[in-house]
Amino acid sequence: MKQLLLICAVVALVGCGESAEEQAAKAKTKAQAGDTEAQFVLGDMYRNGRGVKQDFKEAVKWFRKASEQGYAEAQYDLGLMYYHGIGVERDIQESETWMRKAAEQGNADAQNFLKEAQSIDVDD
Repeated sequence: MKQLLLICAVVALVGCGESAEEQAAKAKTKAQAGDTEAQFVLGDMYRNGRGVKQDFKEAVKWFRKASEQGYAEAQYDLGLMYYHGIGVERDIQESETWMRKAAEQGNADAQNFLKEAQSIDVDD
């Protein structure tokens, strides 16, 4: 479902019938202008190397920009980046901070992530 939503966001944001590079260029222009959805899409493009050279640090940068503006999907993805230490040093507390923000907005993936994290017995 998340993949379908992301595809819809890309199509709505930059259109279809364009190359991935053209889509990335349009997303970057909108992201630099402060468009939170474009920032999220651009972060995903950098994370996956779609239309741009894969760059996890750049992905984190754009996820953070969208996250700081309250974009729940970006908050969840930024939380994952911190949890796994992708593009940033692994930081469980920072991961939890972003996951909670996303979960508070109703992001089901973040809610499930936090439930799973709570069920892990740290004494094992």
